[in-house]
Amino acid sequence: SIEHGNQGSKSWIFYFLFINEMIQFVKVLQQTLSNIFQIEMDVHPLTDVSFQRDCQRTANRLLRSNRPLSLIS
Repeated sequence: SIEHGNQGSKSWIFYFLFINEMIQFVKVLQQTLSNIFQIEMDVHPLTDVSFQRDCQRTANRLLRSNRPLSLIS
């Protein structure tokens, strides 16, 4: 969990390689929270430009450090 700037509450940031993974994860998480705790999970776009840049840098670092190995024929 991270807290950034003046957002005032803790936010979780998840990184996904593929959009379909993100969509499936959010659907399952929202359904689970609703079923177990009877609460809804809000998903908000990032509006803080400097925070967006920080997240983009982190995403780029993750991609560089976790490149899939290619098979050599």
